[in-house]
Parts: sequence; structure tokens; C-alpha cells
Amino acid sequence: MEDRKHKTINSRTEGGQTAVETALLLAFIFMLVFFIVDVALLWFNENSLNNAARVGARTAAVEPTLSNVSAVCATHDPGNRVLAATCDSIGRDDATVSVVLSGDVVTVNVGLDYSSFFLNPFLGSEQWDDAEEAWETIIELSSSATMKYEF
Repeated sequence: MEDRKHKTINSRTEGGQTAVETALLLAFIFMLVFFIVDVALLWFNENSLNNAARVGARTAAVEPTLSNVSAVCATHDPGNRVLAATCDSIGRDDATVSVVLSGDVVTVNVGLDYSSFFLNPFLGSEQWDDAEEAWETIIELSSSATMKYEF
């Protein structure tokens, strides 16, 4: 009789222990999944910047009326083919683009501030966001491409 009572109490406590262990494990798994997604988004944005710089440099290399210019994609002159091609390739309005013509070489620099949540302790610089009323991490991404000016 005593063994049955002891066995019943033990199964009840093990059920609670299993629930706690599952909750702790699921929290860790969710954090790991979101961390992987955040790293993937960071990598995607870095590759987008590399591609945009290359597209912008190629467009600038064949542009007959090229001049030095710097702009944010949200406010760029749509008549400027180099900025339009670069900003369209990035697909984000908060990126900055600069075009520098130096002799027979044209360089396109592209920059973007990527805000991250899960990469907070590992990369970037923290700053207070008044709109969100929270700390956010800003990772400064940049890329440049240089090509020979063909005109």
C-alpha cells in the first residue's frame, strides 16, 4: 500500500517537472530560431547592398552626364539614373548612396543602418529609440564598387 502512494506522488511531481523543463527548452529554441532569422536578415541586407553598389557602379560607368552626388534613397532625384538604379536595387528608402567620379574611375558607396533585436549583445551600437521607447541595436552596413568610367 505504501508503494502505491509513493508512486502516485512521484508521478505528479514528475509531471510538473516535465512541464517546467519543456517551457525552458521551448524558450531557448524560440530564441535560437529568432537569432538565426535575424542573422539571415542581416546577411540578406549585406548582400543587397553589395549588389546595389555593383549595379550603381555599372550604371555610372556608362552614364555620359555623370557628376558627384550623394543622397538618401527616400529623397533622391528620380531623374538621376545612377541613384535610381542603385536605390531600386536596394529596395529600402533609408539607404544612403554616394557617387564619386575621380579621373577615369567611378566609385559608388552604399550604406544602411540595420536595426536588430537578437544580435543586440553581439554586434552594433545600442541607442535609445524614442518612438519605440526601447533600446535598439544599429549595425552600420556599407558596400562600395569601383569601375572604369567609359566616357
